[in-house]
Amino acid sequence: MTREETQAKLRERYDDIEMHPCVGLDENNNVTKDHSKVVGYEQCDENDPDIIVWSVYGHCKEGGIECIGDSQTKEDAEIIYYALMAFLEN
Repeated sequence: MTREETQAKLRERYDDIEMHPCVGLDENNNVTKDHSKVVGYEQCDENDPDIIVWSVYGHCKEGGIECIGDSQTKEDAEIIYYALMAFLEN
């Protein structure tokens, strides 16, 4: 897929990009930092000591959000976030 095709698909599907920290949840819906026990994620406050991943979401034009990718660090998530925002804006 070319850069232009990728850009067109992003613009077709999303009208914004979001980034949120998340905690990991185990099978009992309890917060865990043990990656081997994580079965799902939940958005949390940026100051939460239990952040396990930073997720980048596309804001869907028809409503809701869709996770595009997860990063172990905020810095890595910001790289993805700003790259995707550049695709939407240019």
